[in-house]
Amino acid sequence: MLDSYVKPYACARWIHPILDATRSALADRAGGPDVCAIQRIDVETFAFAASLSGIGLRSDLHARFSVPVCIAAVILDRELHAQSFLPDGLSRPEIRSLAELVHVREDPGFTAVLPRERPSTVTITWHGGRQTSHHVRNSRGNPGDRLTLQEVSAKFRSNVDTVLPPQLTERCIATLANRDSSERPRRVLADVAAQLG
Repeated sequence: MLDSYVKPYACARWIHPILDATRSALADRAGGPDVCAIQRIDVETFAFAASLSGIGLRSDLHARFSVPVCIAAVILDRELHAQSFLPDGLSRPEIRSLAELVHVREDPGFTAVLPRERPSTVTITWHGGRQTSHHVRNSRGNPGDRLTLQEVSAKFRSNVDTVLPPQLTERCIATLANRDSSERPRRVLADVAAQLG
């Protein structure tokens, strides 16, 4: 499981390198990110991702294919899980305000290296004129740049916390992380099936 592609974010895969670059650009700001201090966010990316530049707030599916909305959610929540697209999350006025600061354009050079790479650059301009920028060639989660076991475990927890009890969740994580076991996964999966009934 850990050797396959694991999506770090609950959105269209084309947006993933943009979100990786956004998080790094936020982290590069001295003193940490301050949402109120953001003046503008510029995204340079490949054609498919650049086509997702609309502010999608009509539905959770629309939002998952919106670069501006996904960036806004990552800035506000520091992550992007399925819960980010629930009505309460999308209705926050800060989501629209931040999304309106995002400007997306295609870089033909980035498009030319598809599908081997999915390059993206995000530049955040802060009030006062300072900029922080970060470039990525591919999103994390690919076998060549895998998520850590801790990251995969956190993603799993966030996706099942409303349907599995914590003790069973931790048993699942421990079992899936143990590649030498052949019997235990069957038992744990049987317990999951019984729980979901």
